[in-house]
Amino acid sequence: MKIKLLPKYLILSTVIGLCLVGCKAKQKMVKTDDKQETTEQTTEDTTTKTEETSDNSSSDSDAPKTYSPTTLEGKINEYFAAIANAPTTDAANAKITEAMSSFSNPNVPVLIIFYKSDGKESYDEPTTIIKYLNYLKDTKNNKATVEEIVKDSNGRVKEIVLRK
Repeated sequence: MKIKLLPKYLILSTVIGLCLVGCKAKQKMVKTDDKQETTEQTTEDTTTKTEETSDNSSSDSDAPKTYSPTTLEGKINEYFAAIANAPTTDAANAKITEAMSSFSNPNVPVLIIFYKSDGKESYDEPTTIIKYLNYLKDTKNNKATVEEIVKDSNGRVKEIVLRK
């Protein structure tokens, strides 16, 4: 059942990618008659190209994404670090309990990307969030960061993809 999630992730990421490409192409096709609108559009295109260039350079490199602690991704990365670096087992268990409030249930699927090249990703064996958090506690090894989160209707994490 857990292996069946992989094709869903691939289809979802392909659809999202196609939507983003289609939206950008549609924006470029819009013609404007007013010089002011043309100037604004040129400025936006330049900004978009700059953002695309920086996005492409970061996606081509193996550098992990960085998230603000105010985002859910940042908050979860902080929980991972706190659990792995906890001075005692009791402190780690307290952080695990606190972190679980961000997840819809203890059996949230966790996929870990361990290799990515030419747009193809290789995943580690799927696990659950409670097993992953206990792994962090036991090994004190936090090398993975949040790559993608799927939320439920309550804003809690129902699926998570990590990147080593």
